[in-house]
Amino acid sequence: MKVKEAIAFDKTSMKFMGFIDYGEFSSDYKAKKGSKKEADHCLVFMARCVNSSMTQPIAAFATRGAAPGNVLAKMILSCIVRLEAVNCEVIGVTCDGATTNKSAWKFLGISGENGKVINKIVNPVDENRNVYFFSDIPHIIKCVRNHLHKQGEAKFLGKRVSWGFYRALYDTDKNRDLRLAPKLTHLHINPGPFQKMVVSHAVQVFSSTVSIAIKFYREVCKNGFFKGSEGTEEFTKSLNDVFDACNARSSREGIRPLDKKFMVIQDFLCNLSPSDSFASDLTLASIRVTLRSILDVIVYLCNELGFDYVLTGKFNQDCLEKFFGLVRSFGGDNSHPTATSFSHIFRLLSIYCPTSTIMKGNVRSNEETTGAVTSYVETLNELRLTAQEKNKKVRSDLEDLVLEKIMYSENAAQFVNEQFNDNQDHSYGISQALRCIIYNLTGFVVYKAKCFTKCLKCLNMLEDDNPIGSDMTLTAMKDLGALKYPCRELFIIIQNMVEPELLKHIQTQHADSDFVQLFFENLGSLNAFGIGCCVEHSVPLLSNLVIYYVTIRLWFHSRNKNREELKSGTKTKNKMKEGKLA
Repeated sequence: MKVKEAIAFDKTSMKFMGFIDYGEFSSDYKAKKGSKKEADHCLVFMARCVNSSMTQPIAAFATRGAAPGNVLAKMILSCIVRLEAVNCEVIGVTCDGATTNKSAWKFLGISGENGKVINKIVNPVDENRNVYFFSDIPHIIKCVRNHLHKQGEAKFLGKRVSWGFYRALYDTDKNRDLRLAPKLTHLHINPGPFQKMVVSHAVQVFSSTVSIAIKFYREVCKNGFFKGSEGTEEFTKSLNDVFDACNARSSREGIRPLDKKFMVIQDFLCNLSPSDSFASDLTLASIRVTLRSILDVIVYLCNELGFDYVLTGKFNQDCLEKFFGLVRSFGGDNSHPTATSFSHIFRLLSIYCPTSTIMKGNVRSNEETTGAVTSYVETLNELRLTAQEKNKKVRSDLEDLVLEKIMYSENAAQFVNEQFNDNQDHSYGISQALRCIIYNLTGFVVYKAKCFTKCLKCLNMLEDDNPIGSDMTLTAMKDLGALKYPCRELFIIIQNMVEPELLKHIQTQHADSDFVQLFFENLGSLNAFGIGCCVEHSVPLLSNLVIYYVTIRLWFHSRNKNREELKSGTKTKNKMKEGKLA
């Protein structure tokens, strides 16, 4: 799913978020040199039961573009092992027709080559069972339509198939109130970029209604525009029948071995030949693998596991598309969340899906409902405590790193003067306006100092009772009586030591999860004596104040960076619109 590029600074973990993250598989991912690290897609794995309506998202990863095939292959095997570990019997894996998904097939040994179809692998947990692979049938139909629309003509069973006959049908039919193919519109025949993604349009073109209409105009009306349309008619009917057979959703549509719909799939698969060109080679390979897997799974479920029938609609990824729709709906008009927002929504929906099944079931007991909810609460509490412990350790390690940079020198005046003089030749000069902003922000840090110490002497020493100089101008203009004026020594530490190094780091380092760690490692020595606080409090207090200032600054940095990205994206969209109008 497409997500909006954006970074966020997490003050609890002191890390930037919103970047590519393959979890335990990150070591297998090799980014191109100089490429961006911000995630713009999210990869989701979902489990779907073939004998119930239950669906459950089980994993999500932040990616940039599509995940590489080798990484996907390892993820698939990991998901199978983890599902089997909780007593789920994995029968198959479904994905769309993206080239990276087919690359993952290749890594796993799946092949749709004509005459050499390999549609399954041995279950990594149980060598007596197989795992079958499917390509999403609605996606296949869409790919067939787009290919035929682009090429204009193709071959099916040695007969000519032409997109022109669909266009002729619409042109002949469109001006009538009563039409043979009432669902066809201009967008069905001449799809734009958006319409090419709409599955229902492709299915309505390759429908029995369209097949009959073509035959009617050719044989009954003797319309010359439909001369030679037999191949297109047969192709349309065959594609309609095989789609219906592969998309069974109710018990009356259920398929059993060797019944009529089973034979429709089998005949279509057997009749495919190397000369067929109604789809790309990649799509034809997907068709061979998918149809072979559907037939094998029907036989396995009915003959081995005792199913009365099989709903082949369970083998597509409609449930995943519905899940993406729910994720988008969380943002209202903002249809694309950020990777960070997606992770939050994913967790909520991951709990909602199984909980709603229990709560809304026709038959349930209070014990079952209470047990399920209690289990979720306990699990969430465990995860929360684990995250808190991890964040505490991160904070502790960061404080230790900053403490190493702080000294306590009684020669404070000389040290401050050295800091000021060193900054005069610094390549990252600070303007008057920026100094005023830093002064104002340092005042807010002083206000928050009460969160780090209860010592009244220290809190009083951090404030300047008699502020003078041009740096306080902005604070004085905004002050209604409650703003804090930081002591000169703390302001100089922030302005001359922390802010220049932070600006340098922002301009030379890519914002990623190690940004804060690297910044503090490169930060110069600081003197805690000058701020005038208690001997026992000065060093740890200055450490916390510097960390808090950096936290605020990086929050502003991430917000401004996201605004720039949004502005850039808006300009690109406007240029595209202008190009279309021109």
